[in-house]
Order: sequence, then C-alpha cells, then structure tokens
Amino acid sequence: MPTQKDRNSSSTSLFLVIKLLNPLLHHFLNLLFYFFILCLGVVVGIIVHSSLEASFLPYYPTVQSISQLVLVTSPPPPTSSPLPQNYEIEMFLRPPKINIMHNMEDNELFWRASMDPKIPTRPRYISSSPYPFSRTPKVAFMFLTRGPLPLSPLWERFFRGYEGLFTIYIHTNPSYKESMPQGSVFHGRRIPSKASF
Repeated sequence: MPTQKDRNSSSTSLFLVIKLLNPLLHHFLNLLFYFFILCLGVVVGIIVHSSLEASFLPYYPTVQSISQLVLVTSPPPPTSSPLPQNYEIEMFLRPPKINIMHNMEDNELFWRASMDPKIPTRPRYISSSPYPFSRTPKVAFMFLTRGPLPLSPLWERFFRGYEGLFTIYIHTNPSYKESMPQGSVFHGRRIPSKASF
C-alpha cells in the first residue's frame, strides 16, 4: 500500500513534469499559431494575385480576331509548285516585300510586334550561334515627322551602300498624303497613324 510519502513524491514528480512541459507546450502553441497565420497569408495572397491578374491582363486578341486578321492580311493561296527544301530559312533570310500599310488597331499591332520569333536554339558546344545559318543584324530607323521628311537627301546619302542592313519606318501626320519618289529608300515605308489629342 502506498504511503503518504510515496503519494507526495508522485504528485511532486507530476508537478515537476507539468512545470517543465508548460514552457515547451506554450512555445509549440505559439509556433503552431504563427504557422497558421503564415498559411492564411499565403492563401489570401494567391487569391488576391489571381483576381488582380484576371482584371489587369494586357490585350490578347481572341481566336476570332486572329483568324479575321489572317483572312484580311493573308496573301493569295500559293500555286501547287513544290517548295525548296530549305524554304523556311529562305523566307527568314529574304522575306518577300510587303506593303506595310495595314488596317490593324494599335493593340493588335503591338501584340504582333511583341511576339518573339520561334527560332530553335542549338546547344552551345555545337555552335556559338543559336541560328542554323550565318546572319547579319539589321538596324531599324523610325522617323516621326509632321510632313515631308526633313533633310531627306542627307538621309538618302547616309543609307547609300548599306542596303539590306536597315529597316526604315516613317510615321507622319495622318493629313500628310505626299509620297516619296520610286527610287528612294523611303518609298513605301510610311506607316499609317491616327491623330491623338
């Protein structure tokens, strides 16, 4: 039969165990509370991010507008002559002359201009260039003017001898209708613009 001394000893040891575990339990509950707050913050952040992303997405044309754009700007169907074996590379190196006049809205034009070319890259140990052919980089020149291009003879002289190394774009006032002579580097390079106030 346990004596009073044994009972006091067991209650004292139980009291000591509770006294030792109380700070650990308190620390564990604190840690559990902070972990819960962290998880709640992550969930709220994901929900807010997805709702903001849906409301502030930039303009991406729909499939219908892209198909209409392709129908409007697509060239006539090609004849049934066989294509050369490296047709895609030839089209990239020497693209056909296109009339840059178009009827696209600004958002559609920006979307098309921002699309990256899908050129397959090769491993660096095979070639230092990611292109499957040698290429010459081009420089783009954009002229913003209200009427005729100032100093156009000087620019003609500047571009002489460097054909194929540059692309020219001219933005003029929509009311300006005059065109450049046929032999000029500026001929057919005008891009339509709208008046903005």
